[in-house]
Amino acid sequence: MQSENGSTTLYVKVKRPTLLSGHPASSSIWRQAALGLLTFCLMLLIGLVTLGIMFLQTSNEINSDSEKLSQRQRQMAVKLCQELIIHTSEHRDHKCKPCPKTWHWHRNSCYYFATNEEKTWPNSRKSCMDKNSTLVKIASQNILRLLFSK
Repeated sequence: MQSENGSTTLYVKVKRPTLLSGHPASSSIWRQAALGLLTFCLMLLIGLVTLGIMFLQTSNEINSDSEKLSQRQRQMAVKLCQELIIHTSEHRDHKCKPCPKTWHWHRNSCYYFATNEEKTWPNSRKSCMDKNSTLVKIASQNILRLLFSK
């Protein structure tokens, strides 16, 4: 086209090149492949998180079971030691200790003396239950002296 001043304007339509030589179907395939790969990665991530949670739960259960077994083993060892002392009272050459540390053995029982603890009777009873024991009040001074002498 020619304008009033005599110049000619030329309009050219440039065709943009497509990624895969102009096939729209090829672009759609790549999108579907990328979407499938993204879905697969998300599923893997969800699976890994699930396995991590299961691992932590199982690990906690194993630790709890191990602690329970250790406690049970200690209880059985103490019971076995007590039986050994009861049945072999004349033989003192064994080295087992039938009571936990800071407890005293007397006449087939373990005693714990809480002389420096100031607790109410209910709190003391609860403390004993936590130690799998029974709260006892010793009224006789003779028994108390005998127990403290050991």
